[in-house]
Amino acid sequence: MHAAIAINRTWISFSLMKGTSVWDKFGQKLTWLLPLIPLIVLSPRFGGTVKVYYTANKDISGMYNEPFVKAQLSFLLRLQILL
Repeated sequence: MHAAIAINRTWISFSLMKGTSVWDKFGQKLTWLLPLIPLIVLSPRFGGTVKVYYTANKDISGMYNEPFVKAQLSFLLRLQILL
């Protein structure tokens, strides 16, 4: 959800710009690739299977069975903490 909002804001701001510098043109072309970034990040999850269970507090939680999905999620979590 947050990625969609950020992409929408960037898309609108770059579509309103009519700059002629190299960076403005580069930003406008890069904006077309922004919707693909969440799909690239989420793509390993599409092939993964989730084991769903209840926690002690009666909350639903899930865990991926495949190690490649776990590795990708741990990498993204570390990257998110650094940023």
